[in-house]
Amino acid sequence: MPDQLQRLILSFGPMQIDMEFKSALIQLCMEKAQSKVDRLNGMLEDLQQDSLSETKRTAGDKHETGRAMLHLEREKLAGQQTAAVADLTGLKAIDFEKVSNNVQPGSLIETDRGLFLLAVSLGKIKLKDREVVVLSPASPLGRLFINEQQGSRISFRQLSYSILYIY
Repeated sequence: MPDQLQRLILSFGPMQIDMEFKSALIQLCMEKAQSKVDRLNGMLEDLQQDSLSETKRTAGDKHETGRAMLHLEREKLAGQQTAAVADLTGLKAIDFEKVSNNVQPGSLIETDRGLFLLAVSLGKIKLKDREVVVLSPASPLGRLFINEQQGSRISFRQLSYSILYIY
């Protein structure tokens, strides 16, 4: 984007983003992260019940194969559940009210390519007809945003992002 166009965009001010929007977004992120933890916990409990049923129902080679498959599924779900709990814990640890001139974890970043919340990797979230990409500071794009200021420009995968506002 030419510098003149960027100055013009910056002169118009924020695009209806306020602390109420950011608070609602954070609440939605918390709910999404908690929901994922709850869903995985439920799946693990169901798998445990299936494992108990499998033990009572079968014997021999089929029994061992069934138990092995359940064990692998339980390990996979346990890993996902551990990651989901870590995301929820990380989300709760972020100070979203901290005001900074530089992008930090907890910053809501308005760019010429959309909104980004630097928190944990939750993907795209839609709120009040606005789409926000919730990404981790450790992600490739998140690392590029860290410590940048309003008016800065970063490039990622052949795309340029101009930081219009930091909330």
